[in-house]
Order: sequence, then structure tokens, then C-alpha cells
Amino acid sequence: MANTFTVIFKDKTANPLSYNLCLKEIRTNILNVLFRNFSICFPRGSLNILSTLPIQKIITISEKVSISQPLTSNIINKTLRNLYFYASFLKSYKFPWEHRKPLLYNKLKVYLHKIYKIAPLFNYNRAKINLNSLHVFFTKANFWPTISTQLALTLYITDLNDSHFKNKILVENIRAITNCSAYAFYKTKNKMIETGVLSKNERDSRGI
Repeated sequence: MANTFTVIFKDKTANPLSYNLCLKEIRTNILNVLFRNFSICFPRGSLNILSTLPIQKIITISEKVSISQPLTSNIINKTLRNLYFYASFLKSYKFPWEHRKPLLYNKLKVYLHKIYKIAPLFNYNRAKINLNSLHVFFTKANFWPTISTQLALTLYITDLNDSHFKNKILVENIRAITNCSAYAFYKTKNKMIETGVLSKNERDSRGI
């Protein structure tokens, strides 16, 4: 383990770009293991994001990605704190409601990018395309969910169709990140299933 970090810090001296890319990859790997296998909510199923992850889960993730516990803990807990504040913003901010598609799309694109910067768990470019497709569906269905629900479904669909990951991001984690209630999420999802946009056979993992 010590050799791993010696290489990383030597790269920083010799080639800062290589160091940044390496650290970015480490962070992405750690967060993908976390969000695809462990709940960030307490109690389970709520929208309350943990401020720190229990140490046993930190140890498990650290061993899985072969990265030291201190670095793993630092990356995870910093991300959780940032997501807590972001979800609080989504919860407390009174969004001026705007159904004009270009303005709404641009607003949501900004919010998606913020989520991506905090937790790069999904393909941002693909998420923008999926968001636009969702707006086409909402227009035809004459059904417009809240900002939080649109963000949650965009993340869900983007991850669902991502062939790079067998394990999908836990739905409760997606809902917590976007401050989307279970009722709103599944109401919109079921409406999409009824119209054939989504399959009812895809699996929701519970994680740990």
C-alpha cells in the first residue's frame, strides 16, 4: 500500500497532470463502490444523508479498491458532506416553476453538472441527452414532475443504461442525492412503465 502512494506522490512532482488523473480515478472508483453497494441514508430509505460513513464500511471499501483507509475515509466523508448540503439546497430552495422547455432544460443541466462534480458516478453527456428525452416524454404525457424528481429519473435512467457497471447505483442513494421522495420517484417511474418507456422487469438493488 505504501508503494502505491509513493508512486502517486512521485508522479505529482514529475508530472502534475498524471497525478491529478490518478487521484481522479481513485476517487471515482471509491465512490462507485460506495454508491452501488452501500446506502448513504440513515435510516434506510429516508432522504437523510449520513455525515460520515461507519468505519466498518470504510474498511470494506478500502480493501475492495486497495486504497488506504485514511484516503478512502477522506474522499467518502467529504463527498457525503457536500451531497448533504446540496440535497439541503434542493429541499429548501423555492424553485420558480418554469415549463418552457429550453429554460427548464438549461436549469436542470446546471444542477446535473453540480451533482456530477460532487459525485462523478454517471456519464454526464449521456445524462443531458436523457434529460432532453424525458422532457419530450413529459410534454407528450402532459405530466411535469418536480425538479428533484426529474433529476432523480435522469440519474436513474442514465445509470440503468450504462453497460460499464453491472451493479447499479442504489435507488435510495439516487433519491437522497436529489431529495426525491419515494412516492414521487415511483409514481413517475410507473407512469413511464405504463407507457412503455421503461421496462417493469429491471431490478432495484438494495445494497448494504
